[in-house]
Amino acid sequence: MQENKDESLKVIIENKMNNGMSTKLIMAGVIIVLIFMNWTSCEKRKEDKRIYEQNQEAVKKEIIVEKNKNGELQSSIVAFVGNNRELKDYSKELNEEVKNLKNRKPSIITKIKTVYKVDTQYVYNNIIDTVGLNRDEYRLSWKYNGSDSTRFLEGNSIFKATINGNSLNVTPMFTTLTRDEMQLDFVVGVVKNKKTKFNEIFITPKNENITIGSMEGAILSKSKLGINLSFSAGYGIYYGDSKFGLAPFVGIAISRPIIKF
Repeated sequence: MQENKDESLKVIIENKMNNGMSTKLIMAGVIIVLIFMNWTSCEKRKEDKRIYEQNQEAVKKEIIVEKNKNGELQSSIVAFVGNNRELKDYSKELNEEVKNLKNRKPSIITKIKTVYKVDTQYVYNNIIDTVGLNRDEYRLSWKYNGSDSTRFLEGNSIFKATINGNSLNVTPMFTTLTRDEMQLDFVVGVVKNKKTKFNEIFITPKNENITIGSMEGAILSKSKLGINLSFSAGYGIYYGDSKFGLAPFVGIAISRPIIKF
């Protein structure tokens, strides 16, 4: 009889020790989860602050012009960072361009206006045949090839010339363009500024006669419905010994979002 009591007491003590160990393990797990959640929360706040500061600069749409290592003029702006819904707050025009795309969503979108300006150029011409023209009508052919190999023009101009006594009367008529061609060469990219830590969009014209009139650019984030791996802790229902019960738990959870808000 005494032996049975001793065995019962031993079992009770062991159960209490086991329960105490389980409680300690659960508490340790909860502490780990809380530390992990606090760390990820801090990182998220830092990233949100960085994006906020970047977008505050982006809405200014200030173009920075500087020479690159090759001595070429390079224009850049701070890019806006956000999703498609936030894009309209930065640029209604870019937002409309995204809406007009069919079955595609861009990750980066830019809009650039360029200005091409050269000094006075001279065009030499020659009088060619008058076939198909009326009496006293003449045709001048001319060709222009820009000194920077960017602009190419060809055509002919028709005028009327009559002689009245000792005077020559010239009447201009019209000009026909048979060729009008421009060849523009740009390098466009996205970089991270080492000083400001902001993402920037840059454009480098390969012709010194081309300047940038205005720029807009955005880096659009995409909503991903992937698989998530995370720590979890809580209080829930379990099934054991042919019955249901309630108990605390801690562990690693694998989940896949159904809807992204």
